[in-house]
Amino acid sequence: MSELVISLPSSARLAPATDRVPDRPAVTVRTATTTSPSVPTYTVDVVTDRAGLESHRVAWDMLSSRAAEPNVFYEPWMLLPAIDAFGGSTSFRIAFIYRSQPGSLAPRELCGFFPFEIIRRSAWTGTTVLRLWRHQHCFLGTPLIHQDHVAAVWHTVLNWASASRPTPWWLDLSHQSAEGPLWPALLEVARQREQTIYPVEPFHRAVLHRAEKFDRYCQQAMSAHFRQELRRKRRRLGELGDLELRVLEETDRIDEWIEHFLQVEALGWKGRESSALASSADQRTFFESMACGAFARKKLHLMGLFLDGRPIAMKCNLLTAPGAFSFKIGFDESLSKFSPGVLLEWDNTRWLHEQTEIHWMDSCAKPGHFMIGQLWKDRRLLHRLLIPTCRRGELALAMRPLLHAVRRLHRQSGAPVAALPSKETP
Repeated sequence: MSELVISLPSSARLAPATDRVPDRPAVTVRTATTTSPSVPTYTVDVVTDRAGLESHRVAWDMLSSRAAEPNVFYEPWMLLPAIDAFGGSTSFRIAFIYRSQPGSLAPRELCGFFPFEIIRRSAWTGTTVLRLWRHQHCFLGTPLIHQDHVAAVWHTVLNWASASRPTPWWLDLSHQSAEGPLWPALLEVARQREQTIYPVEPFHRAVLHRAEKFDRYCQQAMSAHFRQELRRKRRRLGELGDLELRVLEETDRIDEWIEHFLQVEALGWKGRESSALASSADQRTFFESMACGAFARKKLHLMGLFLDGRPIAMKCNLLTAPGAFSFKIGFDESLSKFSPGVLLEWDNTRWLHEQTEIHWMDSCAKPGHFMIGQLWKDRRLLHRLLIPTCRRGELALAMRPLLHAVRRLHRQSGAPVAALPSKETP
């Protein structure tokens, strides 16, 4: 049996019951009695502020390319701009899980990355929760775990959470894939530990799995009438002027493409409701920084429909082989009768079938999204995982349905009821 050692450095700070976060001494948890020098050691480094992340960046980048399940939203070029823009009031507990071999001169290897935030759900009960941080533009919460060390990392993070002081009542992992290798590995780890996991709030969203041929995929995913209608709209749109599909190239000026995208996205309902990326300085800065970082790493794919040189539909994809994520799309609603956004999404489907390293694309769309549902035939299952880390958490989650009913009964009377996870909680 292997030995997992969790060591929190003295500089690590864990959330107390008050707002002040004192330093704590090292905490070590051993899950086996073997003392074999050949057994690897797993160490958890906890970072609580933005500055502390920089020293892990090289290892973090390397882990992103070796993750069992890719997640662009937790890669450094995406997450760091997001923290700068949206993480100002967040109480971070970002866990880096390193593996080292006793007696070896080789450097530690980063095997796990969990960007937790600590949530104080109820002052009067002392309930605290470790939740994977997600901002408004983060559409997947899968942690980065090295493909060769999945089970060991799950064991380590569960041990670390249980050993933290004060101990969080549970881990809250939202937007987790129920189809990749992390979920069955976690189930097996839970079985070995006799650990209860509560999967809640399942939902499906569209995903595109590349077929052998683009035409064949279209025949399987779309009706003949729908394909004919798309071709008709493209012809009619082309009658208005010179219609051109452009794709970002390595030699292009990224700032011009970013400006085109922000301009087009603001032309629709997002602009009217002030939810477009260009609607606020923080969101604009986030997108500009993120896009430039992705472009430098060849992980940004921008494409657009241009009419007489003017952008009328723009799409932003984020690449992390063997997958990709459809991040944002925008179009000029004054041309909505020609469906430029749908036409661009059709072009995007064709583009994916021309790739060799990208095999699938997550739509990042809401469940039941009408437009993408017409074009992409496959769905992926995601859910939220609640994992108790102490007896109080186990009891609270086991009683969750009953306590939710009690809370509803007490709303009119104004009596206090313990805060519990709900569908309204992001």
